[in-house]
Amino acid sequence: MKQTPSRELTSAAWWADPQRWRRCLVADNPLAAQIAVRVWGRVAQLDWQILATALIAQRLEDGQPTPKTAADPLAVELEAQIDHAFRALNRTLNSTT
Repeated sequence: MKQTPSRELTSAAWWADPQRWRRCLVADNPLAAQIAVRVWGRVAQLDWQILATALIAQRLEDGQPTPKTAADPLAVELEAQIDHAFRALNRTLNSTT
């Protein structure tokens, strides 16, 4: 997940992108990884786990709430976003092979 942002990526526009988590353009954040594991557990698909961690990291960066447990209604909402991004990623990967 660790990225080395170029000048272009460190611009204000990049930080304002509400979808930057889909490209893992977030700072490495151990707390985000802990929250993702606490809420969704260890997931078999590593790409899904990475997306979940990136979304939580972005929410922490942006001062947005994060889910506390799997039963948190926010967890269900975020899981749907992660599932959507995961399916899109897999479609892209499968179309290039």
